Amino acid sequence: MKLKSILLAIALISYTPTAIADNIEHVNRALSTNKCQKCDLSNAGLVFAKLSGVDLTGSNLREANLSRADLSFANLRNVDFRGASLLGANLNGADLTGANLSSVDLSGVNFSNANLQGANLSGSDLRRAYFGGANLTGVNFANTFLRGAIGIPIDSVKSEEYYAWGNDEDRRGNYRQAIEYYNKSVMVDPKFAIGYMGRAISLRQMGDVKAAIQDADRAAALFEEQGDAKGQKIAKDLSEIMTNPPSAPGAGFGDIVSGLGSLLLQFLLR
Repeated sequence: MKLKSILLAIALISYTPTAIADNIEHVNRALSTNKCQKCDLSNAGLVFAKLSGVDLTGSNLREANLSRADLSFANLRNVDFRGASLLGANLNGADLTGANLSSVDLSGVNFSNANLQGANLSGSDLRRAYFGGANLTGVNFANTFLRGAIGIPIDSVKSEEYYAWGNDEDRRGNYRQAIEYYNKSVMVDPKFAIGYMGRAISLRQMGDVKAAIQDADRAAALFEEQGDAKGQKIAKDLSEIMTNPPSAPGAGFGDIVSGLGSLLLQFLLR
């Protein structure tokens, strides 16, 4: 049995009788000719489908399962993917101009060199997705799960989100990753005082006392500028403790931070 026929058989497994009657011709056309513009492929089971270079311009792929499918260099302009799964799919070089990828599982997708101009990715899962070389002009990233995505514009994520991710990594002891997220939080907003506070603590955990004190002092100055007296005091206290740590035998930095009390923890986690 030819590979295309096998893939067609797999695609039909997930269909209801009504869906088969309505869509079988379109699925067959897409798999056998690699071209099916404005086709109805909704709910299609196309797991591992080999569709490199396929032209599906304007087609309906809502709720379709394209996990691990090869859609490299495909023409997917204005395709409706809402509710579909493209888990681990290869979209290298694909044209997704104006495509609707809202609420789609895009985790692990390879978007390298793809054209996503004007695409809607709102509410989608983009964990471990790769966007190296992709055109992301006008992409809607609202409410997407972006943590772990590679190659997205840094300002696609809010400072507060980077800060929260940094806190998560710091609590796990992953200080280098925490610092990377704190770096991004203050790159997006250079006056994001609490981002410098978080980075100060992670830097101190890494043993870079000088840089940690500089960040704490920077946070204190920003809090003062912003009229946040509580933040200013905590930042100053942190800087002082790092500059002149208690001399108690065996006191680690965790103990020192704990010495600031629950107020610091509540502040950093807000």
